[in-house]
Amino acid sequence: MIEACNKLDIEIALTYFLDSPDFMGIGPDGVPIDFAQFKKANEDMSNAARSMQFTNIGEDFKVLGNDQVLYIYRYNAEMILNSGEKIVYDKLAMTSLCKKVEGVWKIIFYHESGLPPVVTKLSE
Repeated sequence: MIEACNKLDIEIALTYFLDSPDFMGIGPDGVPIDFAQFKKANEDMSNAARSMQFTNIGEDFKVLGNDQVLYIYRYNAEMILNSGEKIVYDKLAMTSLCKKVEGVWKIIFYHESGLPPVVTKLSE
């Protein structure tokens, strides 16, 4: 999924999330979103970006049962926008609940948290 994001291939990255009314996400702003909202936000972000780079800081897994895993991913992110701005997120965390659905692991819930990004204008 991270590799797909780094290649700006949001279509592939989204396949790891459950496209269902059961999906719920909560972004750093604390606002819950459904899958359609999540998909649109990620497509908009990808379309606005010239490049994206997610860097793994660490990860943890907690097995909750045969078909559920809690996944905690800590990372840094840097995006260069088509507008010439650079956005840097330092020490973000995403906690996800993964469930095996029809034999495939899918993220059915996620919550991201972190400090606000630092936005700078790239020199021309």
